[in-house]
Amino acid sequence: MKQRDVAEINLHDLQVSDPLIGKCQQFVREVAIPYQGDTLNDRNPEAIPSHAVENFRIAAGRAKGEFCGTVFQDSDVANG
Repeated sequence: MKQRDVAEINLHDLQVSDPLIGKCQQFVREVAIPYQGDTLNDRNPEAIPSHAVENFRIAAGRAKGEFCGTVFQDSDVANG
């Protein structure tokens, strides 16, 4: 197999032949990421509001308000 530079690899086009890994990827794509997005944006009624994304809006001057929530939750947004 020809070695490729990391910049040449399109992660969206990778095909995994292992059915378990494929199911895990599908679960993450269809369930986990949307759930986390809703939670970080305070749209999940089952989760305690984190104010994480709103803190970034306030810091960017796109919203008015004060920092709320715990400090580590903002890193959840940055790492996502």
